[in-house]
Amino acid sequence: MYQKIKLATLGLGLLLSVFAMGSCGTDPDMVLMEQALATPTLAIKSNGQSLEFYEGETEEIDGALFLLREAKVYDEETEIEHTIPISWTVKEGTEAHWSPFREKTSIPGLVDNTNVYLANPIRPDFGSPNAETSVIATATLNEKSVSKEFPITILPETTDLSLIPLLPLDTVTPPADGPKDAYGAYLVRMRGYLTRNMVDWNSAFIHNGTAGINLYHLDWSPDLLALVTIGDYVEVMASFALYAGSRQLSYITRISPAPIDETALDPVATVVTETDWATLVSGQDGGLIRVEGLTYDATATGEVSLGTHATIYMKLGATTIPVYLNYHNDEPGKADRRQYILDTFQAAVDGATVTFEGVLGWYNGAQLLPILPEELTLVPAP
Repeated sequence: MYQKIKLATLGLGLLLSVFAMGSCGTDPDMVLMEQALATPTLAIKSNGQSLEFYEGETEEIDGALFLLREAKVYDEETEIEHTIPISWTVKEGTEAHWSPFREKTSIPGLVDNTNVYLANPIRPDFGSPNAETSVIATATLNEKSVSKEFPITILPETTDLSLIPLLPLDTVTPPADGPKDAYGAYLVRMRGYLTRNMVDWNSAFIHNGTAGINLYHLDWSPDLLALVTIGDYVEVMASFALYAGSRQLSYITRISPAPIDETALDPVATVVTETDWATLVSGQDGGLIRVEGLTYDATATGEVSLGTHATIYMKLGATTIPVYLNYHNDEPGKADRRQYILDTFQAAVDGATVTFEGVLGWYNGAQLLPILPEELTLVPAP
């Protein structure tokens, strides 16, 4: 797709080098800065197209902008390539239309190893007028500067969010009279802290207090994924779905930072004992749990292959606990993270135990879903 080609080019660091030539009577620094501001990829819209400047017109946007923090310009006369710093501001008096710019060096699926700002507009409510604003790029060289202004129209929301129910994270079934998506699934909104993700973002999790839920396939929407960072308190709008009893927010159409108020609770892990395990029910899946005293059950597990998804088994007293090793938790063709997790679980023998503090997974029943290596602590034999 055009979007991926253009942004992948940025990701490889192959920013378009603009050729600049000085002339008699022309300040060469000014020429270099003007050429830097003419870089076609100076600002990229969420659809992958360049943000353009048209005299007397404005560009319409309904999503984030990715703004270069530097541009490369090649001076043919001196045969030197210059890296020109670029700073960005918004038009005075329109700051309320923007979230604070964020510095990024990578955006999953879009940009790698490139210094950009993420500029996330705050769209007017459904049915409200457009918002008029602009972003201003300023190139600086040798204590001189040149600016370029991009007039922008921010389009309002296309969905009346007040019609989409805002539900707690432990919701098991959505309201039966709520709106539905094109596939017949109920649309909902939920809020929580974005705490962890599979390496390829096939799954991620948000948590609020003791509750949590799976965000499914954020990798399908890199433009949305770009808007948030692990640790953010976010609101997600998506279709509510069940997969083998596991609750998911699928076909995510919106994710954005949410206001931190009295409903925003720090994520808390629920301590689960052997007695508790049999009482776990759907609705607790996706939440954080802490389980101590796990030992490796080599007999129940058998041979383990990390070429695909794998299930191993641990013992908690006399209870067998399944542990799911999801291949999305590694880069394609690799098994580094899962191998570390497997090795730690397998070391829980001869009196050694493992303490797990992570996500409660679910597949027709409760299971452990390790994602981060630091979720496991090996407790040596006494």
